[in-house]
Amino acid sequence: MNADGHNHYQAFGVPGLAINEEKSLDLVVSPYSTYLGLLVDVRGSIENIRRMKDLGWLGTYGFYEAGDFTSSRVKSPSKFEIVRCWLAHHQGMSLMAVANVLCNSSSQRRFHAEPMVAATERLLHEKAPRVVELELASNAENSSAAPPEGGLSQEEWGAQAKLNAA
Repeated sequence: MNADGHNHYQAFGVPGLAINEEKSLDLVVSPYSTYLGLLVDVRGSIENIRRMKDLGWLGTYGFYEAGDFTSSRVKSPSKFEIVRCWLAHHQGMSLMAVANVLCNSSSQRRFHAEPMVAATERLLHEKAPRVVELELASNAENSSAAPPEGGLSQEEWGAQAKLNAA
């Protein structure tokens, strides 16, 4: 939330799990993340849901978007500010997580039974590259490369991307 009280949506999460390891000083807790946690820790997630309800995070249309614990944005004497909005896709993710817990992962089974999903399912198990290395390109490899319209060719800037999938 900025000084005018406007919330600016941005992705957040656990920095150590992110592909982009940019460190953030923000501390934001979202109810939908807790609902997604039902799939791995039912008791702990239910305890968190009850705690968020007790803290006043439940509104007319469900749980509010988040609680912002970032000290630079919280007005004293509060420990947090409620982000008082609802994003439909986060409400939907919460409902799907509850349905998967109550119905033995039926939504996941239906999704993976779809032929287009099944055809690409192995990609879900591949590791994402953590770093992108640049290596100098030899002139022989790129001598026929035409520069893209309005930009430099790989030969002119002297490097090409090489993914490190290790």
